[in-house]
Amino acid sequence: MSNKRNGATSREEAAHTPKNRPERVRLGQGSKMSVPACYKREGYHQYWFIDRPGDIEAAVAAWYEFVKDDSGKKITSPAGNGNLHYLMEIDQKTYDEDMLAQQELITDTTRKAVKVKANEYSPEGHDAAITRDI
Repeated sequence: MSNKRNGATSREEAAHTPKNRPERVRLGQGSKMSVPACYKREGYHQYWFIDRPGDIEAAVAAWYEFVKDDSGKKITSPAGNGNLHYLMEIDQKTYDEDMLAQQELITDTTRKAVKVKANEYSPEGHDAAITRDI
């Protein structure tokens, strides 16, 4: 039985037709907002933070600073639902140190994984298992 109504293609059929599909963006990766060239600075990592409660304060506590235009105004971009993105930056050395520490934590956690059963691992002291296809 066809899902077509009056000969029309359903939204589901249209979405799954390869020639009509846009380029795939993986979940969790989103579309990265670009930073206008006039605000990029050598030796700094820049990131757009959303003004949700606590996010900007956390960024400032992590030593991120607001990027400002020539008049001293913070650079913003609409984020939807009345929120704004704020362009912030941190020196590249500090950012790289943070990323290295994060990777070491992930590596350390995985190294301490305990085999639960075939192809399943759990970080030591946790009940949740991680499935790993080998």
